[in-house]
Amino acid sequence: VLWAFLALTLAPCREGWALQSQEMNLSEMVQQADRIVAGKVISAVEASIPGPGGGTIPIMEYTLLVSNAIKGTADARIVVRHVRLPGVSFFLNDGSATGVGLPAYKVDEEVILFLTGESSLGLSSPVGLVQGAFRVQSDQHGQPVSVVNGVGNAGLMRGTDKGNSRMKMAQEEGASPDQALSPKDGPISYSGFISTVKEMVNEK
Repeated sequence: VLWAFLALTLAPCREGWALQSQEMNLSEMVQQADRIVAGKVISAVEASIPGPGGGTIPIMEYTLLVSNAIKGTADARIVVRHVRLPGVSFFLNDGSATGVGLPAYKVDEEVILFLTGESSLGLSSPVGLVQGAFRVQSDQHGQPVSVVNGVGNAGLMRGTDKGNSRMKMAQEEGASPDQALSPKDGPISYSGFISTVKEMVNEK
């Protein structure tokens, strides 16, 4: 019933199509994202907004301190609103998704989000759902080391160009190219990821 409700209420909205996800690689996510931001979640609040046909739509409202606006424009602090599925949460945790749906984020979590444009209701979603929401993993000193999305980066580098610039980038990090940007599943280098995404954005 809830999914039918969402399909009906969000069909005119850009996030409506995002509820039906297919595997996407990094290049495809960069192309489809209206904004790509890195930042720290400083609040996560359950709320609701008026629905287009009456009633209300449950949402999660996240406030992020933006450390890097990689694509599009973003203030130092932004609010991201996702549809909330009551009783269902898809936290990124260790990078493994617990199901298919919109991800949720924890306060103090560092994330990189590939976001669709906001709908008329002020809602957005990560491109590819949990695929477009990356958790930043840090070392014991709090320095970012790697990133992983809600599907463990499955298919992330499928079909993408790993050319000389990416090879050089990996070598500068003191890692092999496969460690920095691997077509295999699993966490990948934070700095390599950020640099590659910026490069893809600039190529468009």
